[in-house]
Amino acid sequence: MIRYIKVGTSDIKVIKTSVFNGRFVLSELEPLTNYSVQIAAVNINGSGPFSMPVFEISGKDVPAPTIVTHPTDTYAAAPFSGVFTCSAEGYGPLSIVWKKDNESDIPVKSIISVIQSNDTTVSTLRIPDVNGDDVGVYYCTVWVRRKGIRSKLANLFATEAVPPFVEILPSPQINLVENTFILLMKCIPDDSNLMYSWERKHGDVPLKVSSRNTSNVTIVNLRPEDAGEYRCVVWNSTGNISSDYTTLTIKVFAPVILTHPVNAGVGVYRSLEFRCDVKGFGVLQVVWRKVGSGLPITATTKSNVSISYFNSTLKITKAVGYYSGQYYCIASNQVGQTVSRYAELRVKVPSPEIIQPSKNVTVGSNQTAELYCLALSFGTLSYDWKKQDDSKISSTATKSYVVTKDLGTKRKTITYSLKIPDVQISDEGWYCCVATNEHGNANKCVWLEVATCPTFISWHMSKVTLKATSTRVHAISCSAMGVGPIQYYWEKYQLSNDSWIRPSNLAEDVFPHQLVFKVVTEEDEGTYRCVATNDDCSVESESIVIVVYGPPTIVFLNESSVASEGSKIIVTCKATNDVDAVNEMKIKWLHQKSQIMQQIVSDEKHVIYNEHHHNEMQLTSVLMFDPLHHTDDGEYICQAFNHPKCYTEAKTNLTVKYAPILSLIPNKSLYCVKVNTTIKLHCFAEGFPTPTVQWYGDDNTALTLPVISSHQSLQVFITKDQCKNYTCVGMNNLGNMNHQVSISTEVKVSSKGCGCTPITSINNGSVFNLGNTTVFVCNRHYNLCGMPVLKCNNGEWDHPPPMCKLFCNA
Repeated sequence: MIRYIKVGTSDIKVIKTSVFNGRFVLSELEPLTNYSVQIAAVNINGSGPFSMPVFEISGKDVPAPTIVTHPTDTYAAAPFSGVFTCSAEGYGPLSIVWKKDNESDIPVKSIISVIQSNDTTVSTLRIPDVNGDDVGVYYCTVWVRRKGIRSKLANLFATEAVPPFVEILPSPQINLVENTFILLMKCIPDDSNLMYSWERKHGDVPLKVSSRNTSNVTIVNLRPEDAGEYRCVVWNSTGNISSDYTTLTIKVFAPVILTHPVNAGVGVYRSLEFRCDVKGFGVLQVVWRKVGSGLPITATTKSNVSISYFNSTLKITKAVGYYSGQYYCIASNQVGQTVSRYAELRVKVPSPEIIQPSKNVTVGSNQTAELYCLALSFGTLSYDWKKQDDSKISSTATKSYVVTKDLGTKRKTITYSLKIPDVQISDEGWYCCVATNEHGNANKCVWLEVATCPTFISWHMSKVTLKATSTRVHAISCSAMGVGPIQYYWEKYQLSNDSWIRPSNLAEDVFPHQLVFKVVTEEDEGTYRCVATNDDCSVESESIVIVVYGPPTIVFLNESSVASEGSKIIVTCKATNDVDAVNEMKIKWLHQKSQIMQQIVSDEKHVIYNEHHHNEMQLTSVLMFDPLHHTDDGEYICQAFNHPKCYTEAKTNLTVKYAPILSLIPNKSLYCVKVNTTIKLHCFAEGFPTPTVQWYGDDNTALTLPVISSHQSLQVFITKDQCKNYTCVGMNNLGNMNHQVSISTEVKVSSKGCGCTPITSINNGSVFNLGNTTVFVCNRHYNLCGMPVLKCNNGEWDHPPPMCKLFCNA
């Protein structure tokens, strides 16, 4: 029996199979494709499988294609093209061949284009510039795998040449009412094998309109100057043909008002808008006018009128009676203008309101009385004061009217004041304030009482200047005359709430009529007055201004700097004096180094010069170092003062860069020491940048020693006769300095009896008895110190024995 069937191609593709009754069927075979087949079978008893030989089979052949679209008869005339189209469907890639007049070749100038999509192929035959030789019968043949099918026959007929014509969209006659109008001119027919140009009639020589080879011309933002006669010219390789001129007519009109302003009524301090929406061509302008005023309405920062030209809106905020009237708009362009309908504005204004009359007033005789009332009103306002008994107000009385800030009621807040100087008993009585506008009036009354009050003895000072200080200061005293005992106190004007208050920084252990400050600060500046009171009334003195001046202000001082020794350095300090200071401002310089403060004066090392500016209110002081020395290193203080105890200061640092300077302790360069002696040397270095310190031996090798704060200590123990040189070196990036120290040993000649040969000496002779003379000579590299010739008397030398010293430069 058959167990399985293996079917494959060269790419091992498995094909769908079915097996029944010893027969098998292969399905879904690709056309024109070869397959290899191998059958494997097994016996009934289950043995196997046994493979049979491989044999070849082939898929089915491809079907013939189908023509979907046949070419149709075409009429054409030079210089236009004849066009045929043929489309077909079928399995596999299709090829389409065009023929003419029963297997004749198509014209050489023909253009064939092919488009393939999935199983469909479309071929287009275009015969440009049709003439009599091109007339005939055309057809297409569709091929696939040596199978072909021919289309129906189609005739190409040649006709007489027809000139093109111009079509203008939307119309050759345009009513231009907007700036964004778009016009399209088309040249018909439209053939991609032809070339086009556009001309505008202009005398005998037409003007070229567009350089683009296109059958359409678009004019964006059409203008009146675009009107005229236009034509198109069609080109090919054999020549050209022109259309007739087509006339484009453009009409422009004055603007059209779409929305007219309408009548409006509004309360005082309310807002409203008038609209005037317009439409038209060109640059549109909208002007608003008010009937009775020959000038256009304009918006300013001080008015309550704003105008928006974007939507032609006139907006009035905080309307008052002045704005009542008729309004209209005028819209214009370069053609003409259009006037809108009139719109009337009615602003309703109420009568005034007196909301706060002054309280009853009591003043002393011969003083000035001030009466006032507070009124709210809109529009034009008049006012007056009357005495209730209808008596005439004194001709010496003066009226003053002060407009204060808006209190949020949308109305003006106005204060009406009446000042009566040199008040007498006859001025006592009721006084009434009357406020009137076009809609009514209001009045309020206040009582004036005349009392016998203290009278100040006038002073002639209006300003006192004080220096800010931490000690008590007496500023001024006041004095008054009057009936009965008089009490005094001082008041200071407070601008924030427009009132007078009792100052808190006054001394309490002085007479009340004296203005004495515990301490004086800038907060004590201001306007003061003295108040004198008796049993009848209180009176205030004339005000006096207290001005407190402080120390100068340093406005500039060089920042901290670093400079090299020997260079020229200038340090500048600029200060501004207090505007109220009564003393001249001066500047002095201080130098602080190692906690030592010293004032600087001009000398051979330092030059100081000062220069005043702006009426001696500014002072510039210059401190110059020429040349700069390393001792100038440290902190410098610029101190500006206008009083010994009123000064300010600023600080800057000057760092001097200089090569190392060495110092030794002990300060010796040559040492003669005994054997088994310890000597300790200290080497110190100063300089900037901070130098390094290093001891070196005879062989110029650095000695490993601890370094502490730019100094290094050397400790040498002399164990035998030796001569050594030690060098201390201080170094930074500006240079170096060294000190050399020489250490040598000293040797004494023996004094134990004359018969002993001195150490390191060579005797002259061999007898050292009484009276013999000995000459001492030192070994090589040693120098003799002392008497070279000695006599021995009774076992003692007649002079101290000499010494042989080894010097390090030997």
